[in-house]
Amino acid sequence: IDIASQRARDLVQQILAFGRRDPQLKRILDLTEAVTADVQLLRATLPAGVEITFQHAEDVPGILADPTEINQVLLNLCTNSWHAMNDQPGSIGLRLDSVTVTEDLAATQADLQPGPYARLTVRDSGQGMDPATAERIFDPFFTTKEVGKGTGLGLSVVHGIVKNHDGAIVVASEPGRGTTFEIYFPATDESRLTEEAAPPAGDASPPGQGQHILVLDDEEPVAKVAQRALERKGYSVTAFTDVTQARATIQAGLVKFDLVVTDYNMPAFNGIDVTRECRQQHPTLPILLTSGCITDELRSEAEAAGVNLLLAKPYSQLQLTQCVHQLLLSAQPTP
Repeated sequence: IDIASQRARDLVQQILAFGRRDPQLKRILDLTEAVTADVQLLRATLPAGVEITFQHAEDVPGILADPTEINQVLLNLCTNSWHAMNDQPGSIGLRLDSVTVTEDLAATQADLQPGPYARLTVRDSGQGMDPATAERIFDPFFTTKEVGKGTGLGLSVVHGIVKNHDGAIVVASEPGRGTTFEIYFPATDESRLTEEAAPPAGDASPPGQGQHILVLDDEEPVAKVAQRALERKGYSVTAFTDVTQARATIQAGLVKFDLVVTDYNMPAFNGIDVTRECRQQHPTLPILLTSGCITDELRSEAEAAGVNLLLAKPYSQLQLTQCVHQLLLSAQPTP
């Protein structure tokens, strides 16, 4: 559930980034680990009559990639393979290995350069394609499926993602003998992979000392989860889902808060408005602003209003408590 939720979050962020034309968020990726996780998802998704096998070499290099887009490449290719079986039993074989592209091989493929690559092979037992069809499979909106059974975008998306990762796709297919896709991703430095693939450290921040925190979010489940996470960490929390009530409490000044956690997008008044009112009453009060869409414009507006830190939604409880600890620590007077 946790992995699926993170993928949903990443996919939404990717859609938002695409709409804003933001640069891709690439990192060093262990391709073997990523494909292993995707295979588990595929086995639970595809019909029982479709056998999925996965083999990998021990020396598969790391690649510089957007994990969500690599996930899309594999899911789209395997879904395409399944459709090629026409609801009949069949097999999809996946393999990862390391390959060095020679000058001769690079000369046959426009998108390949000589050097080390990680190669992902997807082979299916579907109906295959004739040469004329194979030449058009990456064209947007081209599909051989019946009307209403395909958009013709799956393989064009795969092609675009691979090119954006400086990779290449080689396709081999014959009618009645299935199709094989070979996807080449440029290898990256193994030492950097080891460093960046290490699991994140646990929450080493000390527990709270009863500091009073105001949490404001118009979505009640979010406000409750934040409240429980902070209370378990040792903080005292007053949570609001009504921005008017929260503003009235702040303006009255009858309750002392040590920190404010406020959502940005709320009815009538947004988190920037709340921040400005807090600053009028308490110029040094630490403020953490959360938002599901953090743009450069929001960063600038938040900084000008006096927001101390931005936290992207959806956030984990660990991220929330670490941000709160960071802000409270920075707010302490220097001895």
